[in-house]
Amino acid sequence: MQGQFRLAQDKPWLPMQAQEILTPKGFVWKAVIGRGFQFKGADYYFNNSGRMQFKMWGLIPIVNVDSEDIHRSAIGRLAAEFIWLPSALLPSMGTTWKVLDDNTIQASLQIDGELVTLTLVIDADGKVLQIFLPRWGDRTENKTWAYIPFGSKCEAELYESGFTIPDKTSAGWWFGTNRYNEFFQATIERAEFS
Repeated sequence: MQGQFRLAQDKPWLPMQAQEILTPKGFVWKAVIGRGFQFKGADYYFNNSGRMQFKMWGLIPIVNVDSEDIHRSAIGRLAAEFIWLPSALLPSMGTTWKVLDDNTIQASLQIDGELVTLTLVIDADGKVLQIFLPRWGDRTENKTWAYIPFGSKCEAELYESGFTIPDKTSAGWWFGTNRYNEFFQATIERAEFS
């Protein structure tokens, strides 16, 4: 994927290139963010463990976070990114679906003991327009951890190996509120399914 990333709402957008391995049990997202001052590193979640590690120019550690709060937040991220791995949301994988109205559906699933409910806004043809969920994060005024509205807008689709996935997305905290803080914009350049 390629796109833009920003560290805070008052910070500039930085170019980003990344690769991700995504499974029903976890993800590894390796990214290079920035131009001259590049941040290189990875976020991951697997086997009830999440971590963020980034270094300036791949050498000087600037982020190395591993905690119960990061694990819980990474579960929400994994669930939200299942829009790129639709087979992970099949009923045979333990997901239950509910129709709220003609354009809104919900998927509920358990990830390592954590119940996650994704709300998807779709058009008449089933194209995903938005996805949102309560996600554990510290984007509160006093930096305490809480469930915060998190979501993504989906603007285009990619057809690959029998799957249709959003390929142009933007995401942020406080989704659907006047505090919305978009920090991620990406286009999927290539997807491989196995």
